[in-house]
Amino acid sequence: MQPPVIHTKPPVPAGLLLSVLPYVLASVVLSAVPLIALAYPPSLSAPTACGRSDVLEMQNGEPPPPPMDRQASLPFLAGIDLSEAQQNVLFKLMHDKAPAIFENEKIVRKTMQEIHQLAMSEHFDAAKVRSLADSHGKALAELTFLHTAVQAQVWAVLSEEQRRCVSKQMEHPRRPFP
Repeated sequence: MQPPVIHTKPPVPAGLLLSVLPYVLASVVLSAVPLIALAYPPSLSAPTACGRSDVLEMQNGEPPPPPMDRQASLPFLAGIDLSEAQQNVLFKLMHDKAPAIFENEKIVRKTMQEIHQLAMSEHFDAAKVRSLADSHGKALAELTFLHTAVQAQVWAVLSEEQRRCVSKQMEHPRRPFP
């Protein structure tokens, strides 16, 4: 009886693998580009499709404030059942404070952008950077005050049971992503 014949494939030449590798890598990267593009929201400078834009209009070069959403503006109230009267009081409170918060957020963004530009410019102006840093700090301090004042006023609107629920949630915060 004859031993079985083992057929072996000739080894793939290394030159062939090296010549195909860049194409394989390029196809993997190019196939991921559409997925990456979907992960980011459209920019404010995105062209309109069919003469229509889903992006909010800019006013005076600044994007508009985010929409007033109870869950988005007061995340610590997530899952808390509020009465209609409480919702109305909170809406009025947030509506009244939103312009001041938005203006201070604009100052914080603008001063930080200017500080970064001065740091990368050829002519560093220490006095200008100091002035911008002071403005930045004042805007951050005002934002902290506004947010704390809003939180205290919201706390005053809640019932004892609602306060206990909020306190319990703050002790054991949920992770946003698993």
